Amino acid sequence: MPIILSQTYEIVTAESAEFGEPEEQGFDWEDVPHGFRELVRLIESEGFNVPSSAPGVPDWLSTEVIQDRAYYEDGEHRTLSIHPGKDRISQKYWAKACKAAGVCT
Repeated sequence: MPIILSQTYEIVTAESAEFGEPEEQGFDWEDVPHGFRELVRLIESEGFNVPSSAPGVPDWLSTEVIQDRAYYEDGEHRTLSIHPGKDRISQKYWAKACKAAGVCT
C-alpha cells in the first residue's frame, strides 16, 4: 500500500522576515505515492529532521533552513516540508517511518 506524500516549500527573504511572512510558498509536488523504505530514505537523506510538534508523531517534517548559492546572494532562505496524506494507511505508516528515521518517539 502506498504512502501518500506532498512536499511544500517556503522562501523567506530579509524583507519578508521583517513582516514575519514568507516571500513565496507552495507545493513542489502533491499526493505522490511512496513506499515505506523510500519514505524513510527521504526523511534521512534529505534532512527532514524538524518535526512540526513534539513529543509524538508530527503532522509534518521540515528541513533546517537551506541557504545555497542561488539564495545566498539575495539573502533568501528556503525550507522544505513533507506532509503525509490524511488517509488511514498514510497516517499509519507515516508514524512508523518517523520512528524508523529517529525523528519522533
